[in-house]
Amino acid sequence: MKDQIYEAYEVSGTLKKRMEILRVERALPQREALEAFKKGVKIVEERTKEVFPDMLPKGEQIELNPILFSDGINWVSYNWYQGNFKSIVDVTLDFGMYWTGILRTSAHECYPGHHTQFVVAEDKLFNERNHFEQAILLQCNPYIVICEGIADISLNSLFSAQEQEEIALREFCPDPLKGPSVDLLVKQNCARKKIPMIKFNATYHAHVDSWSEKEVKAYVKSFELWDSKSLNNMTKLIFKPHFRTSEYAYQIGTTIK
Repeated sequence: MKDQIYEAYEVSGTLKKRMEILRVERALPQREALEAFKKGVKIVEERTKEVFPDMLPKGEQIELNPILFSDGINWVSYNWYQGNFKSIVDVTLDFGMYWTGILRTSAHECYPGHHTQFVVAEDKLFNERNHFEQAILLQCNPYIVICEGIADISLNSLFSAQEQEEIALREFCPDPLKGPSVDLLVKQNCARKKIPMIKFNATYHAHVDSWSEKEVKAYVKSFELWDSKSLNNMTKLIFKPHFRTSEYAYQIGTTIK
């Protein structure tokens, strides 16, 4: 896995140094993050309506809620479904907001990811078929596997890998002419999809093998992919009872056919 990541990210020297450079190059300024996310949501919404016509109920809506990591938030984005076809989506402006990931995050949280799944379930299952259990949105239960699986692969139902990177480069890169090639971005995204296995393994070691927080952090750190802020945040979430099942949900959910 590490060899593939080294090749995809054109590492000369240490992977840690290369990732530090890319984080600086690809991070969106805080003042631009919200507008970029709005643009991403618009792109995936329009495409969702083309690919899945008549699927979204009338009156569905999304409210974006800008927040800050420095205020104690632990995620880049989060969908809080309100019912009545409305979602409030947290957008963390000062953490993990990169132009290469805007489209993917927009699809995950909004269209055709979490928001789309929730409004369709409310419309078709709760309203039309009286499945009243759909009025309860539980997180720590097997249903989260389906939710995160749908959200994680949602962008692939709208655009090919090539199209995803073309849009990212054209719509979100500050200087597309000086940005990486589309082929390189596709290669990096392919390598990036293997990275969740590291988090999955770390979570397994923590809760099955009873690794300490120090041991888990050392394991994740050895891959040289995360800065200290992200590393500390990831470790903290792994050991929080409310979030510790999340990595299992993402990893298993994307493999469900």
